[in-house]
Amino acid sequence: MPNPTQPALGVRYAEILSLIVRLIDLSIVNATWVLMLLLQPNAILAPTSEKSLAFLAFTSLLVILVFPMFGIYRSWRGRNLIDLLFRLTAAWSIVLVLSLIHI
Repeated sequence: MPNPTQPALGVRYAEILSLIVRLIDLSIVNATWVLMLLLQPNAILAPTSEKSLAFLAFTSLLVILVFPMFGIYRSWRGRNLIDLLFRLTAAWSIVLVLSLIHI
């Protein structure tokens, strides 16, 4: 039986879980970059070029800055799923457009 004086598991580890989710988002950006380089090795952004690494760093920074602005990391329990999908689509769109402009 749970102890009523202790906070729930999710409350105790909320900060750690939030950090893990943010790291997963950054991992997705990095994995997509690696996949792009594997599928198109002669692409504009060569894997060893400074421009390619700057693109990856800039995109990662955008994810860190833009996603919290759209409330992506707040609790979505009991909220509208369509709203979450709209926010995710908008956040990713902004990150991608700004990243492509940066090239």
